[in-house]
Amino acid sequence: MYAEVEAAVHREGRIEGLRAKIVADLGAYNNSFTQGVPVITAKLITGCYKIKNLEVEVLGVFTNKMATNAYRGAGGPEASYIIERTMDRIARHLGLDPVDVRKVNFIPSTEFTYKTVTGYEYDTGDYGKALDRALELVGYWDLRSEQQRLRSIGRLLGIGLSSYVGVCNFAYQSAQVRVDAGGKVYVLTWTSPHGQGVATALAQIVSDTLGFPLEDILVLHGDTQLVPKGPGTAGSWSLTSGGNAVLLASRDVSDKMRRIAASLLEANPDDIVLGGGRAYVRGSPDHGVSLKKIAEAAYDVDQLPDGMEPGRLHTFLHPQPHIPVRDPCGGG
Repeated sequence: MYAEVEAAVHREGRIEGLRAKIVADLGAYNNSFTQGVPVITAKLITGCYKIKNLEVEVLGVFTNKMATNAYRGAGGPEASYIIERTMDRIARHLGLDPVDVRKVNFIPSTEFTYKTVTGYEYDTGDYGKALDRALELVGYWDLRSEQQRLRSIGRLLGIGLSSYVGVCNFAYQSAQVRVDAGGKVYVLTWTSPHGQGVATALAQIVSDTLGFPLEDILVLHGDTQLVPKGPGTAGSWSLTSGGNAVLLASRDVSDKMRRIAASLLEANPDDIVLGGGRAYVRGSPDHGVSLKKIAEAAYDVDQLPDGMEPGRLHTFLHPQPHIPVRDPCGGG
């Protein structure tokens, strides 16, 4: 990709508006990825900066080269390169430090959830804090002093920095969390673990939410006769989308477990704490009951709270993504 960028900038480095023209070499063949990647670049071009005025033109060009496709990032790294180079050029033109230009343009942490001018929705972020920590770790200002010293004797030291927003929630994911009468937990997910450790992460989410030990949690995936339907694993959404589906399902089961525990302990459900394989009353850890006992009670109509059906320690969810974008893989 080639980009021509114009920026309207205040003296302190704050960007008032951005205009960009992106020319993308598509190779000789057309497919959904070929068209989609430069469009994603255009939609991500504002990065982690509060830029409210934007004009982007994307021009796809067929050439005699091999077809292009997404390897990692699908347009995101290109967008990051374009906006970060723009930030550096602004800093150089105004005689400002690149850190200061970025900080004055960061989306404030108080404005999340934040919707970009191109339609993306960022759920959370504190970019200034993250950058400050990075500068502290590398001793940035000492490096700047060393840079000036070396230049005075004819040696060059380059210092680069970059900020980046990764879009990792292109599509919904489905999840089911089920607790059987014996106190075993089954996590059914379409998110496919294939070497990235996501099965362990999903089990940890359930353990933290429900209080069951990891050895009592089994993650099931890949069997289309068992697991709920979903778009699978792609685009770095294993935890951002699939993990959130499991989290929401676990919270639903947690609410039911607290109601059962409250009935058994004659307490308020809001005062019940789940953890360490037990449910107990907040402030009175000795006044509790095992999670296995709660699981047994869930299938015994005589021990359930009024209005709760037996065997309801399970849930099935299809949470929608936080970021309303089209899946470049064609998943909707």
